[in-house]
Formats: sequence, structure tokens, C-alpha cells
Amino acid sequence: MKAPVKTTPEHVCARLKASHVSGFFTVASSLLVLLASAPPLCASVLDWDNVTWAAGSLTNSYNVIGSAANDITITITPIGNITWQNGTAVGVTGNAPFTSVGNGNAGPGSGGLAPNANGTADQLLSLWMNSNGNATAYIQVTVSFIGDLAKGVNATSFALHDIDQGSYTDEIRSITALNGATVVNPSSVTNTGSTSDTITGSGATYKIDGSGNSDNNSSQGDAVITFSSTITQFSFIYGNPVGLTGINSAQHVQLGDINFTSALPEVGPGICCLLTCTAALCLAPLRRRPKSLSE
Repeated sequence: MKAPVKTTPEHVCARLKASHVSGFFTVASSLLVLLASAPPLCASVLDWDNVTWAAGSLTNSYNVIGSAANDITITITPIGNITWQNGTAVGVTGNAPFTSVGNGNAGPGSGGLAPNANGTADQLLSLWMNSNGNATAYIQVTVSFIGDLAKGVNATSFALHDIDQGSYTDEIRSITALNGATVVNPSSVTNTGSTSDTITGSGATYKIDGSGNSDNNSSQGDAVITFSSTITQFSFIYGNPVGLTGINSAQHVQLGDINFTSALPEVGPGICCLLTCTAALCLAPLRRRPKSLSE
């Protein structure tokens, strides 16, 4: 016959203590596993003030999060009869693409300059080109997250500067991203306060077109593009509107800093197991069943 459950205060407290200790072990172990498998997010930025782009080069890779290897690659692909402009007028040796700041000239960096904390102008990646009247010529910019960021980043945003209209019409189109093989559309494209560019479409059809002249060192040609969900790369096309012929003059936009959040380098399953086993060893003495009062 099963012994009756003893209900004295001492027996009740003993049973509660055993139950709570066991529950504590379970919760503590679960938290350790969770922390090991879901590392915290870290805000990062590819800041053009802190990296070098060799003038005239079309691809460069950078180490942004301080990991063992590069984690972001930018590739610029000219399509059609594109001529890159020389940077002498703005104090740069070599042809575009190159990084530069605004200097009051009509060259790259003359529009949409965001000042740094110390009041100096921000470096931007200048895409200064001439399509030589070719209506099908354009530039495609692709930013890929690699290495420790290969599984993707979140909350990605960047600005494009000096999107305007003169003897040309700057246009940004085919703004898209990938998460692995899955297409991701921009969550927003904004130009708050800008009067020299116009945004049309939504999702996969977003376009930004120059609609007026952007004054030197102003933000009138700015636009900000955001991908809020996880992506492994993004890209956009820069040129004149499709079908616009006879454009034979230099034109440019600038790519600003690229902001995103990412998980810190992942903790492997071995570390996860080690943390869990450590918790078990530390808490094991607490799990021992209290000595029965009837013994």
C-alpha cells in the first residue's frame, strides 16, 4: 500500500524546495542555451571616412565588424559605353569611382553632404560618369555581405546623394536585395526635405529620378533606402531613364555610409554544450533530494 503523503509543515517545505530547485535548474539551463544560440545584435557601419577606395577600381572588400576576414564586398559594374570621369577637378588623382568630399565645384561630392561630428564634410563614394549618349548604358552597384556576415544582416540603410537633373536626368532603379536566393524589396525609400529628386513606385518598382538641380553642398538631392528584413546583398542601377537619348555630359551620384545590424560571430554547438554542462555541474548539488523526514 502506498504510504500516505505527510502534510506537516516540515514535509511540505521539503517538497516545495525540491520542486523549486529542479525548476531553477531547468530555467537556468534553457537561458544558457538561448544565449549561446542567439548572440546579441550589433550596430555596424561601413564609413567612407575610415576605409580606402583606390581611384578607378571597380571592386573592394572591407572588414567592418572586426572579424578575422573581410565581411563586405562592393562591386561596380558598368554596362554599355560608360566613360569614367577624371578626378583632377576635385583634387583626386585618377578616374572615378573614388571617394571625395564636396569642395564647391560642380564635381562629385557637391551635393547632399552630411557633416561629421567635428564639422568636416563626409567622404562619399562618387560615381562620376558619362554615358556618351547611349540610352542603354548604366552602372550597377552590388554590395555583398560575406565572411562572418554571410548569413545576413538586418536594418540595412544607406543614402544616395546629389540625385538631380541638368543636361542629364539621374535615375536610381532596380533597387533590390537578396536573402540567399530570396528576393527582398526595399521596406522604404524616402527623400524627406529633398526638392531635386522624385520617388515613384513601391517595393520592386521603386525609382528615384532627378527633377531639379541640387545646389552645391546641399541635401536637396538626397534619398535614403532601407531594407528592414534580413539580406545577404543589395544592389541598384544608376543611369539615365531608360529610352532617354542624346545625353552626352558628365553626371554623378554618391553612395553614402552603409548602416546595418548583425549578430556577433556565432557561438558553436560545442560552446553551447559546454555552457549547459557547466550549469549542470554547478547546480547538481542543489538538485539532490532532501533527506526524507521518515528516514
